[in-house]
Amino acid sequence: MTARIAKRGRPTRPTKVMRVPLELTDQIETYCKKSGYRLPLLTGKVPAGFPLNATDHISEWVDMNQMIIKDPDAMFLIEAMGDSMEEDRIYEGDLLIVDGSIQPKHGMIVIAAIEGEYTVKRFFKKQNKIKLVPANSNYPEIDVTEDMQFTVAGVVVRSLHQFSY
Repeated sequence: MTARIAKRGRPTRPTKVMRVPLELTDQIETYCKKSGYRLPLLTGKVPAGFPLNATDHISEWVDMNQMIIKDPDAMFLIEAMGDSMEEDRIYEGDLLIVDGSIQPKHGMIVIAAIEGEYTVKRFFKKQNKIKLVPANSNYPEIDVTEDMQFTVAGVVVRSLHQFSY
């Protein structure tokens, strides 16, 4: 946790200075980068009316790596392009967090490769027939046939949407 700096340049919270051998600083920095970021989870809900003091309502600290990244070796990010998944609230420019270790099940959103081209769609499997379905009626469903080169790269587990201000 980082201490806030008061107006006179002094931290408002207690701090600790540590002496570390210079040859270990790279290892410590690497550890700190890999250990992720923690954000406070506030109790209750945010009011749409009068503001509340957030620091009085911290229930716990959430490690974002543990919350989002379940299997770092099997996960990747990919940017969404186009509007075929808008009804599932996946928009152009969103970063999709994809887990390649999850076996796709009926109704899951997947990143699939068809003839070497990637797409994001809902995965439907019925009687050994696979269909990829967009979340926008302006786009056709894709019936996967045996003669197609088809693989599922992974299941979309989260979408990171950046508000454009």
